[in-house]
Amino acid sequence: MTLAPGKLDAAAELRALEQFLYREAMLLDDKRWPDWLALYSEDCFYWVPSVVGQKDPVNTVSLYAEDRMRLEMRVIRVTHPHAYSQDFPTRMSHVVGNVMLDPEGGRGFDGGLAPKADLVVRSSVQILEFRKEEQRLFGGTVRHWLRRAGGDFRIVLKRIDLVNCDAPMEVVQLFL
Repeated sequence: MTLAPGKLDAAAELRALEQFLYREAMLLDDKRWPDWLALYSEDCFYWVPSVVGQKDPVNTVSLYAEDRMRLEMRVIRVTHPHAYSQDFPTRMSHVVGNVMLDPEGGRGFDGGLAPKADLVVRSSVQILEFRKEEQRLFGGTVRHWLRRAGGDFRIVLKRIDLVNCDAPMEVVQLFL
């Protein structure tokens, strides 16, 4: 099979985007927090709605609604040697799939944050969390608003729409 002119560039860019998302998942699984934070822009926002179809992170409580400073603070808390929540360290495994450029360009999903981004990538995620002899499974749709940064990307906004976002659940200790 041969690709039409221009398709090779699009295929190579999609492959680079997939590798970026896989790298983010690996950094989360390995708890390489400084490297993970380096994937985010200084003006980033990390959002996990608590309601299906949630329109913004302001008028409805979210599971996560954090800017860069709050992400950094959470990393400091969970990595502190006396972090109670990690007396039994949380382990996670992320599986990322169905990576594609968002056909809607993220419209209607940015929560009014309107980030200046070069592209929006949509993917599916399955996350297994193990802590204190208990396993939990999370799954959903993820959108990354990305900016080009040299030969790589930076996350401006990450929104994770969990399938079970409105179900009763214990606090998620680490990032999804």
